[in-house]
Amino acid sequence: MSTMFTSRRTTISNPKPSHGFGLRLAAAAGAAALAVGGVVAGDLALSTAPTASAATAVAESLPKLRHGDSGKSISALQTILNAHGYSLSVDGKFGPDTLSAVKHLQGLKGLQEDGVVGPNTWGSLVGKVRPGDSDNDVKAVQMLVGAGVDGKYGSETRQKVEAFQSAEGLSVDGVVGPDTWAALVGGAPDNDGGDDGDDGDNGGSDVKPSPENGFSNGRLPDSVLCSLDFSPKDKVACYVEDELEAMNDAYAAKFGRNLQITNPGGGNAYRSYERQVEYYNNPNLRAAKPGYSNHGWGLAVDISGTGGYGGATYKWLNANAPSYGFDDGVSGEPWHWEWTGA
Repeated sequence: MSTMFTSRRTTISNPKPSHGFGLRLAAAAGAAALAVGGVVAGDLALSTAPTASAATAVAESLPKLRHGDSGKSISALQTILNAHGYSLSVDGKFGPDTLSAVKHLQGLKGLQEDGVVGPNTWGSLVGKVRPGDSDNDVKAVQMLVGAGVDGKYGSETRQKVEAFQSAEGLSVDGVVGPDTWAALVGGAPDNDGGDDGDDGDNGGSDVKPSPENGFSNGRLPDSVLCSLDFSPKDKVACYVEDELEAMNDAYAAKFGRNLQITNPGGGNAYRSYERQVEYYNNPNLRAAKPGYSNHGWGLAVDISGTGGYGGATYKWLNANAPSYGFDDGVSGEPWHWEWTGA
C-alpha cells in the first residue's frame, strides 16, 4: 500500500458501517457529487432502469465480479460506472475505489451493499440499448466501442456498435442486448475464484463460518478467508472483513496509524487448528481448547499496543468497536476483539 491507510470513509461521527466506505455525497443545485478515494464524480445522474425482462436478460449474461478481481471485465465495469457519473481510474483492478463506487450505487438502488457485482447490480447498470435511445447506458456503450460520448444513440454509435458486432461474430443489428453486452464486458475475471456471493444472497466467501454452515473450526478453506488491507499477512472471515477494515479506517483517521495485529502472520487473526494446538500446548493458560477459539472461525483479532484497559487505543476500541460488530469478548484480554454482530 502506498499510504498508511485506505480511506473508505470520510466521517466517523456515526461509525456504524453503511458499506459506502470512502464516499461523501453532497447535494448542490439538485446534482450529486461523489468522492471516491479522493476522486470526485460530479453530476451523478443515474439512468432510468430498463424493463425488468430486458434488464434481467442482460444482467444474467454478465460475469460476477467482486473486490480483488482483475482483468478486462473489471475495466469494463469501471468504464460503465464512469458512464453513470463516477470517476474511476480504468485500471482493470477491483480495488477500494471501485468497491466504494459499487457499494454506493447499490445503496442508491436499494440493493444490499455487499460490493458484489452480480445480476442485481448489473441490472441497475446496464440494459438493452437501441438506436434512438438516450441515457447513461448509451454513454457506457459509446465508451466501450470508442464512439463519441454524448449519451445519444445516433449514426456514429450505431456504426461503431455494428462494427464491433461484426468483429465478434454477433448478429449485426445495432442492438446492444445480452450477447453484445457479454462481448463488451468480457468473461470471468482473470483471477476468478468462483461463486462469491450475489447482491444480497451471501454465499461462498460471504458465508459466516460456523458448524451450521458446514465449516470446522481452524480448518476454514481459502474461499471464505480474506486478507486484511491494513495487515496483509493476516486473514479473517470474508464475512466480517469489510467491517474490520472500516473500523481500522476510522481508527487511522483518529490516530494517524493503522491498528496493529499482534505478530503479523502469526495466527492472531484467523488461526488454524494446528496453530491453536501449539498455543494450547505451549502452555498458554489463556488459549482456548483447540476447536473452540473464535480465531479458528476467522472472527477474532488480537491487537497490539492497546495500552491495557487504560490505554488510548483500548478506550477508542471500547467506545467504537461495537458499532462495527466487534467487542472485547474475553475478560482480562484488552488486546482480544471478536465479532459479536449478527
